[in-house]
Amino acid sequence: MPAASDRASIRSKAVCDAAVSGVFVLGAASSVELSKQISPVLGLSQGGAGLALTILLLVGLAPVCDRLGGALFNPANSAMLLAVGNGSLREHFIRSVAQALGGVVGLLAATALLPVGWTTELASMAVGLRPGVGLLAGAACEFTLGAILSFVVLWSGQLKNGVLRLWVPLLATVVAVKAGADTSGPSLNPAFTFAFVFLYPLQTPLEHLFVYWVAPIAAAAFGGLAFRGYQQLCAEREQRQATARQRQSRRKED
Repeated sequence: MPAASDRASIRSKAVCDAAVSGVFVLGAASSVELSKQISPVLGLSQGGAGLALTILLLVGLAPVCDRLGGALFNPANSAMLLAVGNGSLREHFIRSVAQALGGVVGLLAATALLPVGWTTELASMAVGLRPGVGLLAGAACEFTLGAILSFVVLWSGQLKNGVLRLWVPLLATVVAVKAGADTSGPSLNPAFTFAFVFLYPLQTPLEHLFVYWVAPIAAAAFGGLAFRGYQQLCAEREQRQATARQRQSRRKED
């Protein structure tokens, strides 16, 4: 049985995750209408303006998540951290449930607080696979993009430059979203997709579960394991180089 302090810590993390998940979904829901209003000002398409607003939202949430001890609003990130040995299965399962519930609460808050005109197109966020895209193709898209993105996120966490640590994952997310736009969307965030499908059930249960839950979570875990393998290879290479330097130093001494 986990210690009382561990259970309290997990509960605290879950509450923080639910809170930031709700804020993220509320912000994303607001951006649907905001993107239409600012796109002429910025000279961008509505999609481009929406993407810019999403990036600003993510940038704004980053320090909040840090202050909350590493709060998460994406179950795929929980799977990624679990794969690299950060946290327990129990902890990340509870946090993932909290993220999904927080997303639903955030969307319910959006429908209650935003002007009616701002909520007329929210159902479009629940649209799943694009016309002509099969279940396996959609899952393959989410898995491939999710795995690459998870690896990049973990790799960027090792960068010494704080600006790069922030912007490399964001730019990678933009590229991933653009790459999968005509296939699965993609959201690469099961909690986000679940919130919209909960209110607007436009996906079949199989499509939602397989493409928007199983594929991104499996991708994140794969990306995490791949990064662990990469770290091990780097460590072995450094060890070989250190051994070679020691041998050269001994030869010079002889």
